[in-house]
Amino acid sequence: MGPVTLYTLGRGDRPIEAFLEILRSAASQLLKLASQSPTVMMCAEKSPEECHRRLLADYLLLQGAAVIHLLGNGEQREHVLYPQARRASAALIYDAGVSAQLPLGDSD
Repeated sequence: MGPVTLYTLGRGDRPIEAFLEILRSAASQLLKLASQSPTVMMCAEKSPEECHRRLLADYLLLQGAAVIHLLGNGEQREHVLYPQARRASAALIYDAGVSAQLPLGDSD
């Protein structure tokens, strides 16, 4: 598989299950890279709150990864779980109208 992009996801042109599969694949790739050396994920969006990367950051955070957002002017901010997100057993659940669950656990 080539590089994973989250650019077109969430626009309603793909079912949520496809989004979750790509999200888990991206998380798996990032966790593997991060286990070998410091790893950065780049995005065109300035704010994590306005970007799909917050979903990936939530997932990685619940996998035990340290997630730090690099913002403008050298500012850094630790990721905090999105307010509508919660862990329920082996799933990451968003209570704000999302109908699918993102299974947690081994991301291999």
